[in-house]
Amino acid sequence: MGDTRDSLFANVLADPDVDAPRLELARFLDAQGDPQGELIRLQIELAKELRKYGPTPDYRRMYLRAKELLTQHESEWTRPVAQIAAHPSIARGFVEGVTLDAPRFFDAVPRLVKLAPIRKLVLVDAGTLAEKIAQSPLLDQIVSLIFYNQSETHPIGDTGLRALAISPHVKRMKRLGLISNDIGPTGLEALAASKRMPDLIDVELDGNHVDSPFETYGTDMWPDDPNIASDLTTFNAQFGL
Repeated sequence: MGDTRDSLFANVLADPDVDAPRLELARFLDAQGDPQGELIRLQIELAKELRKYGPTPDYRRMYLRAKELLTQHESEWTRPVAQIAAHPSIARGFVEGVTLDAPRFFDAVPRLVKLAPIRKLVLVDAGTLAEKIAQSPLLDQIVSLIFYNQSETHPIGDTGLRALAISPHVKRMKRLGLISNDIGPTGLEALAASKRMPDLIDVELDGNHVDSPFETYGTDMWPDDPNIASDLTTFNAQFGL
């Protein structure tokens, strides 16, 4: 018996970081005339193209085709996840990012990871829950975690960041969003000393009790070309870390 769609999708869920299971499923979907197969291939190639060569003409052509597919089918492809979480975002052909009120983390995430290869979370108003969330194995496959203090009354603070810094469940983490979360030198020192996040490359710290790295080091690392900067913003939003 050949692989079915469900078994191929189970392979994607089992290894959400890797492209190969997604491309295998894309081939199956192509054979069925399902346009999601094309989107999977396009978004994987888009990410590779932009990382290697920047916004080339091939990148722009593929981007426009992917955008067309999303315009036509995004609501259908995100519907199961959208019934549980807000702002589902598609990357490499599947929903990878969602926004949740932090108190729903423990109930919603186990359901979400059965529906999609979730890798990016925005948690709203986590506050002291951050300490409990940091110790959850539900973080094991998350590469981007943003604590959004929407109410401005539920920061994770140094205590929450310290808990995250020692968590055994953050080894895949590449991005942390900590804007306006009452982070001070103690929390930042704990994060800097942590060996739990070897791949961490992006930490957003604006609005905290620490100096901005941009004020210290400037912004020379960012592209001067506004077109490239715009494309990089699009890349981060659609294809992510």
